[in-house]
Amino acid sequence: KIILSRHAKTKGEKTVLRLGAYGNLKRELNANKDFFRETFTRDLTSGYLKIDSVYSENNVKGKITYPGTVGAGFIYEISPTPEDGGFQFGVDYVMTKWSDYRFYNTPDLVQDSKEFRIGAQILPPIYPNRSYWKNVSYRAGMFVGNDNILVGGKLPVFGISGGISLPVLGLKDPSSRYRTQFTVVNLSFEYIKRGNNDNLLKENLFRLSAGFSLSDNWFTKRKYN
Repeated sequence: KIILSRHAKTKGEKTVLRLGAYGNLKRELNANKDFFRETFTRDLTSGYLKIDSVYSENNVKGKITYPGTVGAGFIYEISPTPEDGGFQFGVDYVMTKWSDYRFYNTPDLVQDSKEFRIGAQILPPIYPNRSYWKNVSYRAGMFVGNDNILVGGKLPVFGISGGISLPVLGLKDPSSRYRTQFTVVNLSFEYIKRGNNDNLLKENLFRLSAGFSLSDNWFTKRKYN
């Protein structure tokens, strides 16, 4: 796995541009498989019952070729400090060469997948003694590309998402909310569409997600003068 990054600062720490690239090389995995050709029936009490076996082969060794992946992107940040808040905007492009995939030297019904992603996030400045909703972070994003499954041609994929981060701890004491701890609940909604009217496969996916982001100073070394 290869990861490259570049960090550039401008305008006295208020604006930051982060550039990055990453990738996985194509690799071969050792595999073993058992192969059977047989006639069977199914009984409600006993399950599957074998009637006749035409061919069987055990512990067949071979190789599985897994494709490589390359990606690159950037994140542009304005005022990336907790005190000032700020805005983040990112772009990412990922390509996986699934045409190199082989299972025991046999190709599958897959194709190269490509995906272009963009996203943005609004980070509120940390000020005590103000309303709760002014301390909420907001984010949104989208992606477009094609799936690696080959079903009568390219399978387009499109998705949009949005989310918020809700502060949890210290709500009754805003002046100390960010002094020693900052825990938030992350809520997000995502819509994904695969395929269209020109494809054999078409599906719409709606996803709701919830998670916690925990941050706390457990041990503080105190000094008395």
